[in-house]
Amino acid sequence: MIFYHFTALEYLEAIKEEGITKGDVPMTAAGKVGQEVNAVWLTTDATPGGHGLSDGHQLTVSEKIRMGVPVHINANFPNKRAVRIKVKWPASKAKQWLRWARGRAEKGVIDSLVSSGGGMAKAKTWHLSFEPIPPSAFLDIRVLGTPNVVEPQTVG
Repeated sequence: MIFYHFTALEYLEAIKEEGITKGDVPMTAAGKVGQEVNAVWLTTDATPGGHGLSDGHQLTVSEKIRMGVPVHINANFPNKRAVRIKVKWPASKAKQWLRWARGRAEKGVIDSLVSSGGGMAKAKTWHLSFEPIPPSAFLDIRVLGTPNVVEPQTVG
């Protein structure tokens, strides 16, 4: 099956070497550190918009406080919309997130991710792989760039 994984440019070199190995799947509404599951996030949607992916914006004061970052430090979220990796991965190894999360994650987490991630239409495209995805499964890697870039660049 064809899936897409979106990530930040700063993670690309490690991913090209090691594969896609990490992804935080929150399980509690409080979002406590240590209360997430590691799985690779995948989608059947080829576009990054509307999934709630971070866009590289500078952290606000309240975000810094919530994340434990000193207020005087300039810090940005990674732009997880910058790179699209097209993956061929067996459907049997990809769990549809909504089905998997029901009964495992707190309801507040599901509601929060659905509402911040573009609604139910986007959430229905989300899948999890509990196995790392090796580079041999990559069909294409595209640097999507900024909104001013018309054509994506193929990498690798």
